[in-house]
Amino acid sequence: MRRFVQVTLAINLVLVALIDLVGYVAHVGPVARVAATEPILARQYAAAAFGYGVLLLVFVWPRFRREPAWLLVPAVFLIALWLDAVYELAAGTGPVGDNLPSTIVRAVLAAIYVAGYLALRRAIQDQPAIPGQPLGASR
Repeated sequence: MRRFVQVTLAINLVLVALIDLVGYVAHVGPVARVAATEPILARQYAAAAFGYGVLLLVFVWPRFRREPAWLLVPAVFLIALWLDAVYELAAGTGPVGDNLPSTIVRAVLAAIYVAGYLALRRAIQDQPAIPGQPLGASR
């Protein structure tokens, strides 16, 4: 499960870099229409996406193996974005083809992070304690 979560984090970072950062700043890709219409908001969202990417890379990636609770950080971000994507689908603010992929991807990524948290937490709890080492240190 650790390797699967690592791959998921890498995919999430690539999506943030390519779609959110490049897309919103350069007005290309699936977000080009929205970014061109609202350039100030697009740059603000790109800044938030940059912070999210840094959070994933600097805090979540190195710590999730020892402290699986760090996986809940990207899950919370993605659940909030997923709720927004569901709203966009329900409100009909654009073509379904524009909003459906992000809704699916965000739901899958959030589910992987929550499942990873539960599985890694259980693995750490089932691991026998070694005197002098924090839980999960021997793995």
